[in-house]
Amino acid sequence: MTTLVRTFMKENGNASLEAQIHETDMSYSVKYFINGSQVRELDFPSKSLQVVEAAVQTWLSGARALNG
Repeated sequence: MTTLVRTFMKENGNASLEAQIHETDMSYSVKYFINGSQVRELDFPSKSLQVVEAAVQTWLSGARALNG
C-alpha cells in the first residue's frame, strides 16, 4: 500500500512544478510533475524522509535535473 506523505508545489516561470512523496513498504518514492504531467518517479530505498525532502527541494530550486 502506498501512502501520500507530502506534496510540494512551486511556480517556476511558466512551469508549474509538483513533487509528491509517497511511503511504500518502509521506503519512499517521489513522483515529479511538470504542468500537471508526471515526468518521473524515483525510489529512495533506505533513505530518511529528510533526505527525500532535501532532494525534492533541490529539484524545485532548479539545482537538480531529472535525467532519464
